[in-house]
Amino acid sequence: MESAKARIALDTFLTKPDERKKNQGVILETLGLLPESVVQNQKAQTANLPEWMSVAKILASRNQNPANFNSALVGWRSANPEHPANIYLASVKTLPNELATLPDEYGETPSSIAILLPESGPFLDPAKAIKAGFIEAHSRDNSRGAKPALHFYDTEKGKTADLYQKAVKEGAKLVIGPLNKENILSLAKTTLAVPVLALNHVPNLSKQNLYQFALSPIDDAAEITKKAALDGHKKALLLMPKNDQGKRVSAYITGDWQSLGGIIMNKQTYDPAKSDLAIVMKDLIGVNELKPVQQATTPTAQTTPKKEEHTVALFLSAYSKEGRAINSIIHQNGNLQVYALPAIYSGIPDSMNDTPLNGITFCDMPWLFNGAYSGELSMMSLSNVINQFPISYIRLVAMGIDAYHLAGKLTTLSTTPYSGATGKLSLDSDNRIKRNLVCAKFAMGQPELIGFTHSPSEVDYSGAGKPTGGTTPALQ
Repeated sequence: MESAKARIALDTFLTKPDERKKNQGVILETLGLLPESVVQNQKAQTANLPEWMSVAKILASRNQNPANFNSALVGWRSANPEHPANIYLASVKTLPNELATLPDEYGETPSSIAILLPESGPFLDPAKAIKAGFIEAHSRDNSRGAKPALHFYDTEKGKTADLYQKAVKEGAKLVIGPLNKENILSLAKTTLAVPVLALNHVPNLSKQNLYQFALSPIDDAAEITKKAALDGHKKALLLMPKNDQGKRVSAYITGDWQSLGGIIMNKQTYDPAKSDLAIVMKDLIGVNELKPVQQATTPTAQTTPKKEEHTVALFLSAYSKEGRAINSIIHQNGNLQVYALPAIYSGIPDSMNDTPLNGITFCDMPWLFNGAYSGELSMMSLSNVINQFPISYIRLVAMGIDAYHLAGKLTTLSTTPYSGATGKLSLDSDNRIKRNLVCAKFAMGQPELIGFTHSPSEVDYSGAGKPTGGTTPALQ
């Protein structure tokens, strides 16, 4: 807030149009990230601040409520023709008419939603994180019409099919959940009178009125291979953990890479708890001598090889700890460009510990980056919520946010994608909700945004985007 106030005061002293426009973009982006409680406490303390705040909220709603965006923006400009923010707003593009006039997509949320989640057992903590995101999205829903009534059912206290029938009898127009794959399979055996948005993915399962939404490695693999192909790579190596998940991810990446015309030159697995990574890397890349990893040789953004020097890509599945060691070995002995799965990034900026990850490219959900997802449901705005959970669960909060917003979009998602917290969401042929992700590259210990793989020209961050907790770029 203090930063925004200072920039508002500065605005009248700027004489060059480009400088003033850039300053206003930062003002509006900053105000758009502030929680409503802060906004209400500050409205009377700075000249023109209420108007700055109101238009900032309109801009922040562009993705969350596109149906009202155009009319709200035009209405604000008509009501405030002399406000200095009009300098910046003159460059803001309205949405295409076909997006701005789709009431069925951006509205029409079912009047009553049943949520099937466990309240005990092994899936309790993930369920809590999803529920937290869902509740936040519901409480901050400012779209047209009344908010849906929410009814929660404990999947640990009854058979899933019975809970579904009970929810339908009690008026549910949509059922969200269950979370457990076995419960999804059980539910799929029954007749589904009202739609179900399952919160996991069971491969090769297709049924009418059953939609599956998950943070699936299928999407992670498809996006990172696409990014490597867009960067011009043809040959690749694979390094995966020695477990069942590693086998699945390896199969996904191999299939996607080969479908893009790529060649897998070699594959290796490692045991995070036992393996000597230097030996594994020697077997993978054929280096004659691999020295022990030394912190003093940690790569920096300046020593990262240029893209045109890369001849071979390395697809990596690793958590941050293993990724740091592997990347340090690569920088000491080779010239590979590393493309990693989302696990490489904890989700919380940590430039001191993540400097060894410099040069690694990965694709992840927009919610983790201010430059890709802003507004009242951004990660920064929900910091008090995510602080309740271990880092490993924070992405599930974003999943809960999207689960709520998908409630009114299932019937149109196959033709009109939705820009959500977990990605740009669309519907696959088997009613699986597919996620297009945003890509980033580590530099100076922090991931910097590159853009979305589905349409490189659609978003241009020019390396300016920072993860939540860093410097926020001006609105594009």
